[in-house]
Amino acid sequence: MKIKLLYMSQLSDEQKERLMQRSMQDIASIYDYVRGIVQDVKERGDNSLLESLRDIEKEASESKLGLNEDEIKQAYKQVDKKLVD
Repeated sequence: MKIKLLYMSQLSDEQKERLMQRSMQDIASIYDYVRGIVQDVKERGDNSLLESLRDIEKEASESKLGLNEDEIKQAYKQVDKKLVD
């Protein structure tokens, strides 16, 4: 499969519109997939999350679900302070 590079500055308005519509369709399918995972995790917890991770990464394990202290600190730095209790 060869990917064709497109430059927005070189596209006509019609081409840009078609490209943007295609992008929205592609994203919509991902949202539906992720919503299903989130709902299943709410209902079944970590087991569901691990199953979903194994769909993507066959060697997934429970240890990949956790975060170390540095990763948690980095995550807090990226969140608006107003959202953190």
